[in-house]
Amino acid sequence: MKINNNNGHTINGLGSGAIGYLNESQETRNIGYYFVDGMKKLGHTVYDCTIDKSNTYLYEAVSKANTNKSDLAISHHLNCSDNKSANGVEVWVYSLNDKDTVNKANKICEEISKLGFTNRGVKANPKFYWLGHTRDKAMIIEYCFCSNEKDYKNYNSKKLAYAVIKALTDVDLNNHKPTINNNSEANYKYSNCSYNAKATI
Repeated sequence: MKINNNNGHTINGLGSGAIGYLNESQETRNIGYYFVDGMKKLGHTVYDCTIDKSNTYLYEAVSKANTNKSDLAISHHLNCSDNKSANGVEVWVYSLNDKDTVNKANKICEEISKLGFTNRGVKANPKFYWLGHTRDKAMIIEYCFCSNEKDYKNYNSKKLAYAVIKALTDVDLNNHKPTINNNSEANYKYSNCSYNAKATI
């Protein structure tokens, strides 16, 4: 599987994410770290489309994604609302008529809901820039609400990333025993990524 991976928003300044109980810009990178690392361990190709600093981050992220041919373009996000009771996971796609992407999105919602998050389901909005301008099939995963205390208490970036991996690959990395292969490094294509350390809160 080939994935375009975007850790949503810039780190700070223009284009940065919401801040509540959690800092969205930091946590999308924490989730992305575990997601990319886990997909790599399973032998999948991941292209990095994250933009840490830019005045036109969405345009640049999509431009990076469109230089690659992928099976799916994923952008990681946390939700936020003035309604402090709003909580749970939802996944946005370009169209509900795209049954393959909707099926993957439903599986992601189901796996994340097993971690104690409310399943808000799959929704469509072709006006979202990531969804409307990426060449390949795309989705935006809103893992939880950074503005909700219950979601904050349930939050674990590694478990969330592994839930997405399980939804996409049917492999549970929490119980996965990798096959020993002396040439395994050659089988992994970890493209353009520079996740040398995960962000700290």
